[in-house]
Amino acid sequence: MVIEMTKKKKKKKRVRKIGFYDEKKRYEWSDYFIATSCPHAKYVTVVLPEPILEKIKKLINSFSTEWLGYLSFEKEENEDEIVFRCTDLLIPEQEVTYADVNVKDSSLGVGKGAIHCHPWKHGTSHSKTDEDYVDVNHPFSIVVSKDLEFSVKAVVDLPCGSRMLVEGEVEVEHPSNPELDKWFNQIKSKIKEKKYTLPYKGGAYTLPNPYYSGPYDWGSIYGRLRE
Repeated sequence: MVIEMTKKKKKKKRVRKIGFYDEKKRYEWSDYFIATSCPHAKYVTVVLPEPILEKIKKLINSFSTEWLGYLSFEKEENEDEIVFRCTDLLIPEQEVTYADVNVKDSSLGVGKGAIHCHPWKHGTSHSKTDEDYVDVNHPFSIVVSKDLEFSVKAVVDLPCGSRMLVEGEVEVEHPSNPELDKWFNQIKSKIKEKKYTLPYKGGAYTLPNPYYSGPYDWGSIYGRLRE
């Protein structure tokens, strides 16, 4: 009997890939390996100007289903942080249900951020479907709940050439109003909090507002009153 010695073939490790729009190759999609952790991943912030926030509120209040939109943006980047400053909210043709969105033509969203609504309260967790079909195919992907809570994930480039999906933050940008600030500075000194004082040996002690139920160091207060 002849026994033939054979080497076991090593199984190729399956690596999840990311189909992400490459801005350098317009209208082309590129495959990148997804890293699961990296100390060099940059922090991500998505800035929503107030006019875009109002559009999001209108959509949430008008539809009891999911919906999806695309966010155009201007990108700012430094050594530690990437900021996506949104400039407009675009809505594609879509069919929606309480738990599903079917976009008719997703070409409108190529190279743009994505936002979609989970039509229930505190529903900002990204589902497996979100991660596989939305999050990895846009520079950033926001989930917004019925009570206007936000959760964002973004794709960042790493020094090694891979890409990584990271969690970020959403900030609302309110327009500055110099006239309002000027007015407030003129009148704020007219509103004074009433002080309550009790005498004690050596002077008087100012008590906090008795109608306020906040935390106080009562031990310190009574200790000084007993002096």
